[in-house]
Amino acid sequence: MIDPDREHPGHPAGLYLLGALAADAEAAFERHLAGCPSCQDECDRLGPLVTAFGQFDANDFRDVTHEARDVTHEARDITHEAREATGMPSDITGEVSPPTGGSPPTTA
Repeated sequence: MIDPDREHPGHPAGLYLLGALAADAEAAFERHLAGCPSCQDECDRLGPLVTAFGQFDANDFRDVTHEARDVTHEARDITHEAREATGMPSDITGEVSPPTGGSPPTTA
């Protein structure tokens, strides 16, 4: 349960705005919110985003997810092509290459 006396009770502003808090947690957060400018600002900041998401349906989320995946794949392809063109190894930017066998590395 949210303690209304705590400065920031678990940052439930987003859940509050989505209507996802249990009734007792919602009431406690509203008491906290009345006296907390930081949480009021957070609600003001997140409110338009929550409203915008409320206008989406499942197909919209699926479309956005697919577009994001496609952009990610394009970025990987471009990065791979640039590495090949410059002779840069594929794993130089922090990507982990699968093990090729043998013993695992030891630490000193």
